[in-house]
Amino acid sequence: MPQNSQFTFKKKIANGIIKNYAAIIVFGIIEIIVLLHSSSIWEDTKQNTVSSYSLTKSYQENVVSDSEGSKYFNVDIHDNHIAGIEFYADIIEGTGEVEWKLWGSNGDCIFAGQLSLLNYADSKYRIEFGETIIQNLDYYQLELTLLNGGSIQVYTDADNYIRAVYHYNFQYRRAILVFITLANIGIAIIMILLLCKISIYIKFWIIAVSTGILSIIFVTPLSMPDEFRHFARAYSIAEGNELCRYDDQGEPYIDIPTDIYNLRYMAPDNVDQRADETNFTINISRWIYYLKSENHDDRTEAWMGGVDEKGILEYLPQIIAIKIGMLLGAKQIWLFYWSRMGNWIAAALIWFLCLRMVPKHKHLIVVLYCMPTNIIMACTSSTDGLVNALVMLVMVMCILCYYNHKTLMDKKVLIVLFIVSTYIAIIKLPYILVLYLFVALDPEMSCTGADWRKLFRNVLLVTGMCLLSYCVASCYKNLYVYKNSTGNFIEFILYTIKHSLEIVRVLFLQEFVYNFDKYYRSAIAVNNLDITVLVLPYSILMIYGGACEKSEKNIKTIQLVIIMLICSAIWAVILLAAYLWTGIGATQLWGVQGRYMCPVIMIGSLLFALSDKIYSKNSAKFIPVFCMFIMIVAFMNIVQTQWV
Repeated sequence: MPQNSQFTFKKKIANGIIKNYAAIIVFGIIEIIVLLHSSSIWEDTKQNTVSSYSLTKSYQENVVSDSEGSKYFNVDIHDNHIAGIEFYADIIEGTGEVEWKLWGSNGDCIFAGQLSLLNYADSKYRIEFGETIIQNLDYYQLELTLLNGGSIQVYTDADNYIRAVYHYNFQYRRAILVFITLANIGIAIIMILLLCKISIYIKFWIIAVSTGILSIIFVTPLSMPDEFRHFARAYSIAEGNELCRYDDQGEPYIDIPTDIYNLRYMAPDNVDQRADETNFTINISRWIYYLKSENHDDRTEAWMGGVDEKGILEYLPQIIAIKIGMLLGAKQIWLFYWSRMGNWIAAALIWFLCLRMVPKHKHLIVVLYCMPTNIIMACTSSTDGLVNALVMLVMVMCILCYYNHKTLMDKKVLIVLFIVSTYIAIIKLPYILVLYLFVALDPEMSCTGADWRKLFRNVLLVTGMCLLSYCVASCYKNLYVYKNSTGNFIEFILYTIKHSLEIVRVLFLQEFVYNFDKYYRSAIAVNNLDITVLVLPYSILMIYGGACEKSEKNIKTIQLVIIMLICSAIWAVILLAAYLWTGIGATQLWGVQGRYMCPVIMIGSLLFALSDKIYSKNSAKFIPVFCMFIMIVAFMNIVQTQWV
């Protein structure tokens, strides 16, 4: 960089600090509060945190009795800070007294002792020993010999590993505090940069790169809904296995490396909940062990329900990233982070394209990008981040046509819109209704008879495009699913009509009225954070970001009504799909999550952006800084709730 350029850049930073010293002081105080909050979370951390060796999907039963002598069970010890071992067993008869020995791979007896009913609780034996006992990370054998007659039944996996639970002394509190402190200092510096007079495009990339790195690292593996199946499916396709196989019950499965399958068992809560694939918390010792472990050839069968019909297009960013990682020789477990990186790059590039294209309301684009749930989903292996970016692309195309007096009759607009809408239909069909924004924001709309006919024509045109995109998406999905439909579609429609009143009651009274606030909060905040901490400031920021730049057009009431109807229709279709999935007659919908409302919130933000109200444009420079503040609060709460 030339010397003059360096001087100019330093001068901009210095001027930014001088002119905004009050804001810097305020945000500095906020940073200190956040840091103290994030530091205090470790005060209540338990001395021992539980991790699992979770191994396979089925267990074998090994009976140890006095007549059989000793039995040996495999144990995989992967952390020299281990404080003890638990294994599951039932006392069939006798006193349950057991002699045990822990043998190393070299044939030496590492430790020995006896177990009694004092060591037995909740169908588990617990063996305790000091941390200095285990010196090497290795595969060990546990020898059990029953004393005083009787028999016990020990639960093992298919490879004779005991169903073990390891107890660790928490060793990483200081290291994580240092990491959190550095992250806070880094974001404080970023906030100062964002207050300087630099273009909004540079500000966007400062936000995108910093929050992207933090999200990829901080958000625990498989902590987002369905992330395991999305990543496993993408990994399988990257290996060349595009089709799932089906069992006799029609359930889809794929074979993936066991190391990748075991990602879902890094959470202590998943020890017993073997069907659970979401890590709401994660044990740091086990996470570090996985990152250090070498590749293994073992493969495991993984259930792919709900993603078996998804193919290359849905996971294209992940597949490309995984392929690159494979070519560079990355470990299997690290490919998970390659996958996240691919998703984030694709989403960030689409959002940047939107920012460049949109003629107005650029600050609103930044605000919507920084919706915590939105950006965190974009940095995981879920497809939600990609589809949210595509929805924003359709919105920006619509705004661009609105201000440039272009209609749907423009062939270039139709071609590009059809491609994007088909991509959305392939990933998540209900969001295809965003196309009706072109009806709401027709630049030639008025209330004359001729324009009402034009409105009807636009409705037919958009409906036809939606149906065409749906047909293309259906044909595409049929390439990946080879199974016969067992249901009768006509009977299903008649059954739905018969219970229409029940559907209306559950959807509109229960979900629209009583649970709307819950879905709204969880759409913005990660893990349903308190509304005063995150949701309320973001909501105000979204309104302000949309209204800080005055619209040059007088949007009509009918147009605002259509936008509200589009938001309601998308949410209604999502709820209806969840209701039919749950089963007619259910009083509680299964599978509805706040993340589904992210596009609804994005579309609804146009109600503020297209109004004729305007706030001070000079204060718009604080918008990116507020976004970073909201994101750091979200990250600190993730650390507080998920890392143990």
